[in-house]
Amino acid sequence: MKRHSLAVLALAAGATMALAGATTSGAGSSRPGFSASSLSAGFSATSSAASRVALRGLSLDMARRQVIVAAKVALRQGALEFLLCKEGTKDYESVLTTKAEPSNVHAALLALGLSPGKPGRWVKSDGDPARFVAPAGALVDVAIRWKGKAGEVEVPAWKLLKPNRVGEEPRPIKWVFVGSQMTDAGRYLADVDGTLVSVANFASATLDVPFASTDQNAMLEFSSNTELLPEQGSDVEVVLTPEPQAASAPAARMFVFVDRLGRIEADGKKVSPLALEEEARRFLSVHAQGSAEVRIDAEAMVYDRQRVQEALRSAGMEDVDVRVANASAQPPPRTPEEAQQALTQWREQLAEGESLGDPAGEALAIVKALQRRQEELRRQSELWQQYAASLQKLAGERAASQPASQATSQPARAATQPAE
Repeated sequence: MKRHSLAVLALAAGATMALAGATTSGAGSSRPGFSASSLSAGFSATSSAASRVALRGLSLDMARRQVIVAAKVALRQGALEFLLCKEGTKDYESVLTTKAEPSNVHAALLALGLSPGKPGRWVKSDGDPARFVAPAGALVDVAIRWKGKAGEVEVPAWKLLKPNRVGEEPRPIKWVFVGSQMTDAGRYLADVDGTLVSVANFASATLDVPFASTDQNAMLEFSSNTELLPEQGSDVEVVLTPEPQAASAPAARMFVFVDRLGRIEADGKKVSPLALEEEARRFLSVHAQGSAEVRIDAEAMVYDRQRVQEALRSAGMEDVDVRVANASAQPPPRTPEEAQQALTQWREQLAEGESLGDPAGEALAIVKALQRRQEELRRQSELWQQYAASLQKLAGERAASQPASQATSQPARAATQPAE
């Protein structure tokens, strides 16, 4: 695979991850278009031909096991919530900004063998007050480097932060790869709000600090270290280096997605319920505090949810978060009356001379969604036909192999069997 093929892969994949959730488009929901595992596999495959590969705004150095993100100095003075954010989002409260997509940074860390950890969260036990549990997971060293007047300068990122509490000295910080979250629309949340490397706890961040750090403006923990930072707008590189044991960090999350037909993916890999159990066991053998986030399409059957939960429970996965994605705003009609009612509404919308939206475009999007769904149903129907034919053949072979006396005696025994 050539280096430029990664960019093609990224464009083809889109900017959302196969962590969970489902995109919705008029007549029906569909699988998110981007698999972090597929992109990380692209990174890994490319590394066999080149030790350093690149996407927009970042590169992956497989030989040194580093992710290098191109950035600019944004805030040299002021209270901070972020060390690094996506350009055009949190620039006013971040030391640095980048054009790189957080989901691509996530994928690059996956390519280095890391699994996303657990974001900071509030936990409440029966009878006890809620307590904050700090982010936990794979630890990553973060350094910043730039070209100074005397040559290249590289400093640990924590030295660019100045504690706001009186008398508190700067302290070394390693960041946690928490891995953000997915929106109900199937997008990687850090891509939406720009939270890439935070210094205040945000569940949406790709990397967070491993301790409690408030995001309340009046109580922010850090400000920019103006004395050490280069000039506003200066080009810098953010170097992410996982700790040696990061790939086997005790706290980690696996992500399971169930689509409307009950098909299962675990961390971007298609699996059966039995294979899901095996995958969860393997995950727990590496990550002792492993957990699972399950996202289920709103149109999946209750049975699909139950069998996924049972597979994870059988594997010993105790920490499982199950959520059902929001239903489509306009599900496909299921009766002739519903179809006529929907068509009447569409006629009215399309007949209007002026509209704030694009009703014709929306209608065509629904047509495409329905066509995709029809194709899914056609393949499902073919599968069931083949299954029914094979089952009928097996039953016929069984009946043909039985002695005539045994075959005729079975109905008689069944007739005399007492009713339950």
